[in-house]
Amino acid sequence: METVYVVIPYFQREQGILQKALRSVAAQQHFAWHVIVADDESPISAESELAGLSDFPKNRITIVAGCNGGPAVARNRGLAAVPLDGQFVAFLDSDDTWSPDHLSNALAALNQGYDFYFADLLQLSARETAFLRA
Repeated sequence: METVYVVIPYFQREQGILQKALRSVAAQQHFAWHVIVADDESPISAESELAGLSDFPKNRITIVAGCNGGPAVARNRGLAAVPLDGQFVAFLDSDDTWSPDHLSNALAALNQGYDFYFADLLQLSARETAFLRA
């Protein structure tokens, strides 16, 4: 079974946002996943967010911390933590969530030979998806 490594750059000032993103990853179906949270010196630590998820499989999360450098630096830090044999990587911002079929759809496209997969998104506070706002 393929493992998808989900890289989440993390910097938040509001408790609970990362928990919502992680729950959306846990809801993904039909394959293995592992989350890498790249904590970018967030005022609310990733560890404190995980403490609020008593039923979450914490053995499927790696936290990598570093000096605040912004989202691009955090994404690269998370990407560097993906094992060398990791075939699939997905990026999820800490203030976004996925529908339960998101990664299944992505893997279906990638396994048909496409080089990348991009999907519409609905940010937590938004009323319209990104495609509709564009």
